[in-house]
Amino acid sequence: MINGETGRSYTAEASGNYAVEIAPYWLSSHPTLTFDEYNHSGLGQSILQTLSFSLATSKYSDTLIGGTGVGIGLRTLVFTGSVHPDITGLRSQLLKIQNAILDISDDKNDHSGLTDSLMNEAQYIALEIQKADKQRIGLRLELAGAVVIDFPYDNIDSSQVTRTGIWLTPAYQLSSPFFDFIGTLRYVHDINEEKVSLIDIGGRIVWQKSDFSFSGECLGRFPLDSDASDTYRLGLILEYQLSDNAYIVTSIGKDLESDERAGEQQRRREKKGLRPGSTLSLQLS
Repeated sequence: MINGETGRSYTAEASGNYAVEIAPYWLSSHPTLTFDEYNHSGLGQSILQTLSFSLATSKYSDTLIGGTGVGIGLRTLVFTGSVHPDITGLRSQLLKIQNAILDISDDKNDHSGLTDSLMNEAQYIALEIQKADKQRIGLRLELAGAVVIDFPYDNIDSSQVTRTGIWLTPAYQLSSPFFDFIGTLRYVHDINEEKVSLIDIGGRIVWQKSDFSFSGECLGRFPLDSDASDTYRLGLILEYQLSDNAYIVTSIGKDLESDERAGEQQRRREKKGLRPGSTLSLQLS
C-alpha cells in the first residue's frame, strides 16, 4: 500500500487478499513546494495533495460459488484544516538546528560528534512535525467514492458491479482539550438480487488524553426502499496506544440490524461492526 500522507508504498496480504493505495501527487518530488505552501494550500492544491486511489481484492469465503471481489475507490480532502499549534515551535527548533549544522560545516575544526548529535535531534523533531501534521485543527472535509466488482468463479466474462457508494465526512478538531467531532453522510447502492439503496447518517465524538482515547458513535441507516426498516448502531470505544503501530481496543455497543429480506450475504456484510455486548482486541497497523 502506498501511504496517502507519505507516498511510501506497502502491500497488505492475508489469505489471498490484497490492497494498494496510491497518492499520485507524492509519487514525484516537489522541490519548489515550500512548507508554508503545503500547509496553507488552496482548494485545488489541497485536493491534489490529498487525492488517493485504492484497489483491494477479497476472495469469497462465505459462498459456494467462489470467486473474487474487487473494490476500487478514491478519496480526497476538500478542506484540510489548520496547522497544529505545536508545529510552529517545532519548526523553529528545526531551523535553529539546521543553521547550527551549517555553521559547524563552515568550521575547519573537527566537530563530527556534535554534528551527529544535531542530526539525530533534527531527525527526531522532523518526526514530531509529521505526527503533529496528522492532527489538523479546525474544519476538515473528506470526499470519497467506491465501487465493488464481483468476479464469480474468477471469470472476467461473468463480472458484475455489485455495490457503489459515495460519502462525505466532515470533521472539526479542537486542540485543547483534544476533541474531534466527526460526521458522515453516505449513499450506498447494492446492485444485487434485492437492489437495496440506503443512506447512512451519523457522527462520532473522540476525546484523547496522552495515549488514551475515548469515543462514542451513532449511525442511522435509512433504506430508500419503502418495505425496508430503518436500523441504527450505537457504540462506545476505549483505546490505548501501546506503540506507534499497536493498540488495545475495547468496545461495547449495538450493531446495525439486518433486514430479513436483504439476504444472507447482505446480513454478513452488515455484521462487521460492533456487536451487542463488548469486545477486547489488539490491533496492529
